[in-house]
Parts: sequence; C-alpha cells; structure tokens
Amino acid sequence: MTVESVDAIGIPSHPFLAADSAGHRRGIQDRPGVHRIVAWHRVGHLEIGEDAMVVAVAAEHRAQAFRAVGAIVEGCEGEAPYLEEAGS
Repeated sequence: MTVESVDAIGIPSHPFLAADSAGHRRGIQDRPGVHRIVAWHRVGHLEIGEDAMVVAVAAEHRAQAFRAVGAIVEGCEGEAPYLEEAGS
C-alpha cells in the first residue's frame, strides 16, 4: 500500500463559493433566531494550515449560530470542488 502525503489543495473558482451564492446563506439566514451571516471562502492554491473559510453568524442563541455555521460549511463541502496536490 502506497501512502501519498498532501502538501496543499487547490480550490478552483466555483459559483457556490462566490459572493453571489448568498442565496444559500439567505435560506439559512431566514431560520428563526439567525440575524446575520458573513462568509468568506478562499479560492486558489492553499498550503496546509492556511485558512480556507471563515464564517460568522449573529444569532439569538449559540445553538442557532452553530447550526447555521455547520449548514454553510456542509453546503460548501458538498458543492465546491477541492483538488488535492500531492507532495513530492
């Protein structure tokens, strides 16, 4: 069995990651208790350890905010293509 290390990932530009993908966030922002969502997702070459995504949610209760963040992250993982870049 051969084990390859991954040194970086490439995230190509994708409509789901664009600022215009607010439709997905809007659906989550319409949830009870959620007031505001700010989300940013990096596109391009990322070295291991670099920030790929930042999500902030303003909600009435922590649990509502955590659920909203989880839904946004899961949505990106399900929609955005990630390309592993193997180490040499």
